[in-house]
Amino acid sequence: MQDAAERKWAEEDLPEVVERFRSTFYDAPIGMAVVSLDGRYLRVNRSLCEILGYSEGHLLNTTYGAITYPEDFDASMEYVRRVLEGETQKYQLEKRYVHADGHPVWVLLSVSLIRDTEGRPLCFIAHVQDISERKRVEEELRLDEERLRGLADAALEGLVISDGGMILEANQALLDIFGYTLSEMVGRSVLEFVVPNDRDQVRQNILSGFEEPYEIVGLRKDGTRLELEVRGKAFSYRGRVVRVTAVRDITKRKALERRLRQQALYDLLTGLPNRALFMDRLSGALARGRRRRRRVAVMFVDLDNFKFVNDSLGHHAGDELLVTLSKGLRACLRLEDTLARLGGDEFAVLLEDVADEGEATRLAERIVEELRVPFTLDNKEVFITPSIGIALNDSSQDSPDGLLRKADIAMYWSKKEGKARYQLFEPSIEAQSTERTRLEHDLRRALEHDEFGLCYQPVVGVDSGRIMGVEALVRWKHPERGLVLPEEFVPLAEETGLIVPIGKRVLREACRQAREWQERYSSDRPFVVGVNLSARQLEHPGLADEVEEALRDSGLDPRALTLEITEGAVVKDEERNIDAMRRLGALGIRFALDDFGTGYSALAYLRRLPVGLLKLDRSFMEKLGEDGEAEVLLSGVISITSGLGLYVLAEGVETPEQLALVKSLGCDLAQGNYFSEPLQSEAVTELLETYSPGSSAGPR
Repeated sequence: MQDAAERKWAEEDLPEVVERFRSTFYDAPIGMAVVSLDGRYLRVNRSLCEILGYSEGHLLNTTYGAITYPEDFDASMEYVRRVLEGETQKYQLEKRYVHADGHPVWVLLSVSLIRDTEGRPLCFIAHVQDISERKRVEEELRLDEERLRGLADAALEGLVISDGGMILEANQALLDIFGYTLSEMVGRSVLEFVVPNDRDQVRQNILSGFEEPYEIVGLRKDGTRLELEVRGKAFSYRGRVVRVTAVRDITKRKALERRLRQQALYDLLTGLPNRALFMDRLSGALARGRRRRRRVAVMFVDLDNFKFVNDSLGHHAGDELLVTLSKGLRACLRLEDTLARLGGDEFAVLLEDVADEGEATRLAERIVEELRVPFTLDNKEVFITPSIGIALNDSSQDSPDGLLRKADIAMYWSKKEGKARYQLFEPSIEAQSTERTRLEHDLRRALEHDEFGLCYQPVVGVDSGRIMGVEALVRWKHPERGLVLPEEFVPLAEETGLIVPIGKRVLREACRQAREWQERYSSDRPFVVGVNLSARQLEHPGLADEVEEALRDSGLDPRALTLEITEGAVVKDEERNIDAMRRLGALGIRFALDDFGTGYSALAYLRRLPVGLLKLDRSFMEKLGEDGEAEVLLSGVISITSGLGLYVLAEGVETPEQLALVKSLGCDLAQGNYFSEPLQSEAVTELLETYSPGSSAGPR
């Protein structure tokens, strides 16, 4: 006999339990179903009907396989198989059903197998939770991340996302920069990709949230060093604040800048410091000398009869001689002394901590003796002697320019006294420089008698062959000496300030003549005239008024006037001169940077100066075809200049080969004797008659 009390109690409460289960089943907030082993719905609740959009009657007359999304059917059946074969008691998966209106419904499906008391499978209990909204948001996030990844990988700059210096993500550009795969970089510290000397800087910038661009040296996977520009900023990423850093590889740019800086500060032929670097070192030496109460000596060395070597043996032989001479001069000096080539056959020597004049004169004697030995060029013996001027600072008021000028004056006196010698500067020498005084007197008389005239050299479009304008060049019609070229009087005019009234007359005449040509030869674009502007003119407070007056009186469109300046004219008082240029630019006038390649030639000036045209010095042309490095350097200069939105003009084009080369390198304009030498206005008029704007011919 068995105790049946418990069973009887259960049988009495069974109706209430069953009713409570049915109520819980049908009113459950998530979808629920009882499914037969062959997939038929035996019971479904209201939530499931609402999720799928079907009526209870419809679901009870179908199978779960019939409303399962086709792409998810096989995966679902695999789970059913595993449960029926006893591999698992229940399973959970995300799957899609087909809604009554046809769209997919994402659900989280949890299924348990119900067995009888003897362990035989009876049916499945399914819990169905609608996760469509979550899947929609996840899909949007996935697409957004794909789009961001695509944009990041398309970016030219490297991008890296880091948290506390630990790399979380990197785009393709960054991987290309460093030579790693994404898996090789993620999870590592950004400091591992920076040279040891720069790691403290990077670490501090990360900790402080520094956002300004700065430069560091990075390390590629193969050990190569990279010069990088980096810029970091806080960024919200996947629910947390991280740091996104843009990385730009500036290795090539920095190398080009160094080459341009080398060119700007060193003579290309001899490798010696040029005038700009010499003056910088002289300025520093004078400052140190004042502090130490020691004297500084400057020697101006000019080679006697060097022009004869060039004329008789050619410029190639002259260049070879200059290189050899520079080595001989260097051998005479101490390691701490500076030897510079100022240009042509002129050299300068800087001596610091000079005890007395005797120390400087003994060196000058040694140089004179060193150069007495003949040089062999083209199997011919060549004798070159130096004329040397020496100047020592004698007060705290001595300036670099003033000291070099004194040495220059002494050098000319040395040459006048017979060459192959040296001369110490003395106040009496300056007083006896009668030629300079006479020239200044003649310049003032020339202004009173209007002895200055203009020549014009055409500027030609490289591609079209059309005359796009002219450069106005001043000439002095001296009543006794005849035609005097600018290099003979402009330096003195600049020094005395006479260049200001001379420049005013040049500007007025150039504008008047350009307007006349414009009216006579109308074109779809203004006929541009270029007028050289000196440093003294740029500093002149009345310059803007003079330019406006010249334009107003001539009727010339301001866009047809280009004022040509050199870097040296700007750097004397950089900020004020740049402001003056901007005021003139507001009138519509354009600026050209003249003689690029002979001064500072710094990229920083190309970015700062409000210029629209870069004029490459003729020294570039002299090297093309002979020096492959010069061609590479010129190509880089043109590329950077064009990237800054400037036009490029090649000066000194003398041959069709040079024209073809500058055209291939991307120059926009050209000027030189290949097209035409400087001409009087009447000759330019005849040239314009021959090569009018509609003509297909080009000047030769």
